[in-house]
Amino acid sequence: MPRGEQQSGHPEVWAFLTIITFPIVLIASDLFEVGGWWPFLYALLATFSILVLEVIVRGRLWPFEKEFVNHIGHPETPYRILVFLGATLLMLETVVVVGVATDTRFDAPLLGLIINKQCAARGESRISDSICRFLTESKIDPQSELRTADLSRHALLLFAEKAWFPNGGHITCVSRPVVRTMEAENTVIRELNLIHCVEWKIDTSNALSINKHQTRYAAAALARDKDGFPVVTSWSEDSGNASWETTLGNIAAVSRDKVESLGILPELIPALDQDALEKAQSILKR
Repeated sequence: MPRGEQQSGHPEVWAFLTIITFPIVLIASDLFEVGGWWPFLYALLATFSILVLEVIVRGRLWPFEKEFVNHIGHPETPYRILVFLGATLLMLETVVVVGVATDTRFDAPLLGLIINKQCAARGESRISDSICRFLTESKIDPQSELRTADLSRHALLLFAEKAWFPNGGHITCVSRPVVRTMEAENTVIRELNLIHCVEWKIDTSNALSINKHQTRYAAAALARDKDGFPVVTSWSEDSGNASWETTLGNIAAVSRDKVESLGILPELIPALDQDALEKAQSILKR
């Protein structure tokens, strides 16, 4: 072996560094929660950097070495590739197992995958509807960012239902978000929604028909209660009232513009009625 090659490294060492860099950087980027395509791009950039470094140090690249070309045609090459891929796969599996065992960030997606699979299954292996409802509805983490929007919407619709239909009945409410913001480290939520509530009549065959409905723009501010769930702390349906400014804060002006420019389109009502009907039917089936 030439003296210069001994000092700058054997081609196989550079080949190993080039190949192993990609999965290491990819895994590291994912562990540091780098989103989107960035982990893949970072891995490519790191691999390319190793090649550039080899050119600077050795003055040539390992894929073009005569020894490497001979290795490709070696009878044991497929076996060596399988061994390398197996070792890499084992490393990846080890990282996943350790992550599942020690990192709580793996818990929610893993449990969600199992619940969704079981609740969507058909046949004897499927868990019961009551358990599915318990897992998907009762055990909600109020601090989860993924559930914050759903929980705040539920609080808004429940507030609208009680405010607009104080006498109760079979009522379902649906909404269309217009403007939304979160303040004070996600503890205060301010939002404008178009809310549509329907009071239903139910005949002896459980068929539903609309008795009356209400459709309004509603501004709301929500905070978390002692258990961490969003609750409505301020409510306004009049964009000209002082309570509108108090409720929406720095989004009051843009929300007022939205209400004045959009209005309530008549053609939107049938779609809202249909959403409310589907919700009412799902409640009756429980």
